[in-house]
Formats: sequence, structure tokens, C-alpha cells
Amino acid sequence: MRILLTLALVTLSLAGCMTTRSRPCSSAGDSTWYPPLKGNMQCYQKKDNNGNVLNQGNFRQWYPSGKIALEGTFDEGKKNGLWVQYDEKGNRIAEKWFEHGIERSLPDSEKKK
Repeated sequence: MRILLTLALVTLSLAGCMTTRSRPCSSAGDSTWYPPLKGNMQCYQKKDNNGNVLNQGNFRQWYPSGKIALEGTFDEGKKNGLWVQYDEKGNRIAEKWFEHGIERSLPDSEKKK
């Protein structure tokens, strides 16, 4: 009986984790890009004090071919820092700088990296 109870608790706790992981990155922070990109996305998420799921940390999106298309960082569900777009050959084609979700000018320290 004790083993069944333990197994049930483990299963329920894993189900909760799976629910959080399966949420799309787009539902927990603005992952849009112009021009729009299509492809798989990966990001980390956390819950805020109100239980809302937010994108937090590294974000990546791939072209359908599997090549990296976009990478950046989220902080509390908002784009933050350098975001880089790549073409399908892996070349950097666009860079944008964000501060708490607002696009700003690219700092000199981030240009031509």
C-alpha cells in the first residue's frame, strides 16, 4: 500500500512538471519576431508569485531544417539583452537589443561580435 501511495504521488508530481514544460514559449512571453519566423522553439519557464508561467532564461528557435533561426534571453517573460537572428546557412542577419521587453539601440559593446 505504501509503495502504491508513493508511486501515485510521484506520478502526480511528474504530471505537473510535464504540464508546465509543454506550454508553448509564445504563451508565457512575447516570442514574436519581424519578419515572422516559423519553427520549433525552446525556452525555460518559471512561475511568478501569482502562479503565472513566464519565459525565463535562454530562448532558441529553429528553422524547419533544424538550423538555428533565433536566440535570445527572457527575464520575467520579457525579451532582455541581445537577440540574434540567423539565416539558414548560420550567418547572423539581424541583431536587436531589448531592455525589459522594449527594443533599444544596440550598445556599442554588442556591435560586431
